[in-house]
Amino acid sequence: MVTKQQRYQSGEDVHAGDVVRYDGVSSVIVLVNDSGEYLPAFTAADWSYLGTGFLVQQEDGTLIYLKDTDEDLELVQRA
Repeated sequence: MVTKQQRYQSGEDVHAGDVVRYDGVSSVIVLVNDSGEYLPAFTAADWSYLGTGFLVQQEDGTLIYLKDTDEDLELVQRA
């Protein structure tokens, strides 16, 4: 169930596969629970229990789950 649309500070929608910079670190959006978008290695069965939000994977593999976007998240390249 979609609860809201996640958007970057620029107003663009957040999508799985987007290349971003989070807190200055190159990262990729690997899932967006709100829109039901998941990259192949990440499934709704494993992550939907967290509810609204999205998962950022940093270049070193660190996973960060965010409920909302903020000024530290910047879209670099659309998926």
